[in-house]
Amino acid sequence: GMSPHLRRALTPEALAMAACAVALATVPSHESFVEHLHAAELQPQGWAGGVRLALRGASVALLAESERYAVARVGTYDGRRFVGCFGCWLPLPSVPPALADPLGVCARWLCARNASGGTWAPHEAFGVACLVVFALWHVLPEGVMWRHFTTSLSALR
Repeated sequence: GMSPHLRRALTPEALAMAACAVALATVPSHESFVEHLHAAELQPQGWAGGVRLALRGASVALLAESERYAVARVGTYDGRRFVGCFGCWLPLPSVPPALADPLGVCARWLCARNASGGTWAPHEAFGVACLVVFALWHVLPEGVMWRHFTTSLSALR
C-alpha cells in the first residue's frame, strides 16, 4: 500500500498543480507546429508531386500561424485549426460560422433588424428574450438567477 504521508501529499489540488506544471512545460512551439504540418503532408509521387510538396512546404512556413495561451497553443493553417498541448498537436473539427461566433451572428442580425425598421414578430422577440436570459444565467453571480428567474407551479396559479 501507499504510505500515509504520501497519501496526504497526493491531494486533488496537488495533482492538479502537477498537471498544470507539466502542461506549462510541454506547450509546443510554433516551430513544432510547422514541423507537424510538414509531417502530415502526403509523400510526393513523381517529380511534379515533389515540386508541389516543396511549394506547399514553403507556404506552410510562411502562412502557418500560432498563438500561445496559458497551457496550450492554437495554430491555424489553410482554414484549419489545431490545438497543441502536452507536446502534441491535434486537429480541431471545423465549426460552422454561425456556431463559431454565435454572439457576433446574433448582434449582426439584431442590428440589421433594427436598421431595416422591421417589426419584431412574437416568436423573434421570445427567441431574443430566451437568449438574453440564457446569457444572464452564465454571466451573473451564482444564485441571482435562482432567486429571480425560477418559479413553482403554485406561483403560476
